[in-house]
Amino acid sequence: MGQSSQGQRYGPGLLSESVKRHIEDRSSFRVIAKRLGELTHRHFGRMTAHRALVEASQSCKTPVEVAQELNPRWEGYLHLDGTGMKVKGQTEKEWTAFVAQDSTGDIVHIDLLEGGEQKETLRRFLEVIRDQLHYPVRGIISDLREEILWAVSAVFPSVPHQGCLTHTLRLVDEHTGYKAIRRQLRKELKRWRQYREGTPILHREGSAYRFKIRRIRQAIAAIKQTHGADLRLRRRSRIWLLSSDTEAEEVRWDRFQRSGASARHLKGCALAPSLKRYRPWLTTHLRHPGMPQTNNRIENLNKQLKRRMKTIEGFGTSQAARNYLHLWSIYLRFKPYTDCRPPHRHRNGKAPLECTGVDLAGLDWLKFSQKQQQ
Repeated sequence: MGQSSQGQRYGPGLLSESVKRHIEDRSSFRVIAKRLGELTHRHFGRMTAHRALVEASQSCKTPVEVAQELNPRWEGYLHLDGTGMKVKGQTEKEWTAFVAQDSTGDIVHIDLLEGGEQKETLRRFLEVIRDQLHYPVRGIISDLREEILWAVSAVFPSVPHQGCLTHTLRLVDEHTGYKAIRRQLRKELKRWRQYREGTPILHREGSAYRFKIRRIRQAIAAIKQTHGADLRLRRRSRIWLLSSDTEAEEVRWDRFQRSGASARHLKGCALAPSLKRYRPWLTTHLRHPGMPQTNNRIENLNKQLKRRMKTIEGFGTSQAARNYLHLWSIYLRFKPYTDCRPPHRHRNGKAPLECTGVDLAGLDWLKFSQKQQQ
């Protein structure tokens, strides 16, 4: 990792420690400067920590260079998603950090796209995956935005494409107004629990207690009756989306459409036609065994990126942001899993790159990331 002229009095080990504390621990530059100053008993400025990160990012390998060097053996199920990224003087809508992740959790490609998730920029992003990374694509999972659908059909026209079911279930809740209904029901249930816990057992047979409980039950029943059509629409749409085979999917789809016809508000009425349009993509996993059904892992990755942006004092240029994404992605590819649940518990203790067959023994992620190692 190179050093700036102003930072030459600091050894490469100390500057590397500064970069690692920022990337691994999400520490701010001020905190890093304070801790390293206490450790070395010398002044270590926050701008020195910032310059060390900028230089490490500038000399970082790209995803294509990493793949050419390590030759990971990916599973072939490609997850796609993006999140807004702020560059100084511009809004988050103007730039998108877009990620392609293998089902092993390894980041195949990451880049900063200008203008958000537009068709042509997404097409060029996918062409890198096809032509330079030579990704062995077997299936694609996304949130079914129109721009992504167009780009995937242009670059991978014959590849099965699955819509994220978790994302779709959240949209169902939004269209049916379920969050507001749930808040009303929880409020009444909370009243029930509080009244029950505050009433001695001997008094629970009294007329006053029974009257109070009856009023609460009536309130709950009224809420369910008022929103009955929407609750049935939500329940049957979830039952349909979570079908385990094509035959059950057909039967449940008919029931779901009948529920959609009786929805009480405009959003509920619009849900059935919307899901009908995307039905082929939402049921792809039923026709292709082994196809992942959600984008949960990549959405979690985007949440990590958003939290990390809070510790950065801003990117002066789009290239600086792009370089940072490359450095951060290499760290994640070397970071071992610790909390995988079945059926992926066997991955715990392994890094995403190790899950693709790459031997990382003896490799330090920061040293490996640099094009010119010192």
